[in-house]
Amino acid sequence: HKIRQFTAQSYITAEVPARWFIFQLELTSKTTGRNMIGLAECLEIGESLQMQEDEVKAALLYFHNLTLFLYFPSILPDVVFLNPQALFDMLSRLIAISYEDCSYD
Repeated sequence: HKIRQFTAQSYITAEVPARWFIFQLELTSKTTGRNMIGLAECLEIGESLQMQEDEVKAALLYFHNLTLFLYFPSILPDVVFLNPQALFDMLSRLIAISYEDCSYD
């Protein structure tokens, strides 16, 4: 419990560049209705805010840790999930379908 509380506190008190929040707002407003986006488009949005590639990726990881977006650079380096709930719902349906298929064996 104390580790979770410390982790949550560290994100609350972390100093984050203001342009990261502008990046998050821009990303959200320019991709309304979309559940995922390519990294290249994220980089374009970041570039419009004078962010370098490494800063965009750092911001994506920061927002990933807050569960605002999901970004898995080691697994899917070119994809950013904008709506985590939509991804969770899709995975839940996939697991349910797989479970139903297995139950008929």
